Amino acid sequence: MRIVNDINDINIEQNTAITIGKFEALHRGHQKLIEHIVSYKDKGLIPTVLTFRNASVSLDAKEKKDTFLDEKNRYNFLEKLGIELLVEVEFTKSFKDILPENFVKEILIDKLRAKEIVTGTNFRFGKNREGDTALLARLAKTCEYNYHVIDMEKYGDTNISTTYAKELLKDKDYETLTKILGEGYPLEFGD
Repeated sequence: MRIVNDINDINIEQNTAITIGKFEALHRGHQKLIEHIVSYKDKGLIPTVLTFRNASVSLDAKEKKDTFLDEKNRYNFLEKLGIELLVEVEFTKSFKDILPENFVKEILIDKLRAKEIVTGTNFRFGKNREGDTALLARLAKTCEYNYHVIDMEKYGDTNISTTYAKELLKDKDYETLTKILGEGYPLEFGD
C-alpha cells in the first residue's frame, strides 16, 4: 500500500475509486465502504482512502483523541482490506476551509483522479461541513465520476459508528464491540 501524507505530493497516473472519512475505528460500516471501492479494482481503478490526521480534534486542541488502532495496525488492516493508496493528510485550518466544490474538483478529481466516489449517508465535507451527499451527486455528471451512497451498517437497530464503538469500549461491552468491528479485526478487547 502506498501512503501519501501531503496532498501536493500526489502524482498518480491511474484513475481511482475512493472513499473519504476519518476511519477512526475501521468498524464494519467503514469496511463496507472499503469493500465497495475495492470492487472497482477489476475495472483498473486504484482502491483509495482519503483520510485525515487529527480530524477528530479541534484545531486548538493539543492532544489527539484515542483511536482504536495504532498507525502500524491501521495501515496493515487497510492493506489487508485491499487498499492500495492511502492519502492521509493533516487536517489544517486551510484544508478545513476548502470550499466543498473546490474540494471535489481540485482534490478528488484533479489530484486523485477519482472515477468512483463512495461515501456513507451522513458524509459531510468542506468549509463549515457545507458539502454533502447531494452536492457530490449533483457534481458527478459535470466532473465525470460515478457517486455511490452506502447505507449505514447496523447492529440490531443501532447504526454502527465510531461514536457507538467508543461507547461500547467505555462501557466495556467487548462482546458487542467485537461484533461491530467485524471478523479479522486486528485487536482483541477484554479485561
